[in-house]
Amino acid sequence: MIFRSLSLSIILLFLLISCSSSRRGETDSICDNEVPSVIFDTDICGSTDDLVALRAIYKYADEGKCNLLGVIVDREGERNASCVDVFNTFYGYADIPVGLVREGIKGAKVWNDYSGIAEWVDSVGNPLFSHTIEDYSSLPDGFLLYSQLLSSAPDKSVTIVSVGFLTALAQLLESEDGIQLVTDKVKALYMMGGKFVDGKPDYNFAQGPEFAEKFFTLWPSTTPVFISPSEVGSGVYYNRERLLSDMQSVGRDPLKEVYARSMTDTTQKMWDFLAVLHAVEGDRWFKLSDSGFVTVDSVGHTFFTPSPDGNFCYQLPGDKAWNDSVLTKIRSVICD
Repeated sequence: MIFRSLSLSIILLFLLISCSSSRRGETDSICDNEVPSVIFDTDICGSTDDLVALRAIYKYADEGKCNLLGVIVDREGERNASCVDVFNTFYGYADIPVGLVREGIKGAKVWNDYSGIAEWVDSVGNPLFSHTIEDYSSLPDGFLLYSQLLSSAPDKSVTIVSVGFLTALAQLLESEDGIQLVTDKVKALYMMGGKFVDGKPDYNFAQGPEFAEKFFTLWPSTTPVFISPSEVGSGVYYNRERLLSDMQSVGRDPLKEVYARSMTDTTQKMWDFLAVLHAVEGDRWFKLSDSGFVTVDSVGHTFFTPSPDGNFCYQLPGDKAWNDSVLTKIRSVICD
């Protein structure tokens, strides 16, 4: 009995030490089993991995593994917001609020434009997919929706998943009380962006470096950020033929329809899904850097400075076996 009690005490002490670790990934992802409440921030209608990431959030929400609070469209254009509306409506989340950046990046590069999906029709002229919002000009600015959602949330309860430009987040941080809202309400940010291997600018940051610089300057040092750099997702490739084959038995579906019309192969690397996977399922899928600080320069280069006091860390690239296992995970999310 004494041995059993001593063993239990040792186990409890070990767990306490583990949950008190200074490494943010261990603290936030392993020791905390709360279902995350997610705001999804996307440059949708530029590449198809945003759609896979959004589809994954719906799937996780269906399974009770996350709560979707809202979607921020950080790419200018009401047609881009209409795409989110179509997907929200189709997958049963028509009541989820949508925000839209209006003063953001002008002429941002588009790899695969499916922004007209709300206007697509079948062979007899009927809309392929319904939508819910009648007047997209009435949507709140992205940073204002952030403010509304954060203001009404409990402290340290919101998980932000950002897979696009940093326009809305930078505007939130520049707004009155924006930094304080993030400090009080945001539990963690999971971000797709940056490059830490080849020294080249990252697309998400380089398209609007002024917004990236503001974000990294103003983001509060007490709020953790987990970065999925582009070199990690570049190894996870879900090509058009495989996705359409996987969805062969699925009827009319907006994700399937986008891929059926897509002829742009370069957009089918699964960068954005990895931020969603990390936010919902935690560290177990990833090897992470040490803690540190991140800065960007005026053209979008990303710089990491290790420090035990830093609130940033980033995912490390996996090998082929890891890439294959993540692709299998994505296929299960899309097709189950």
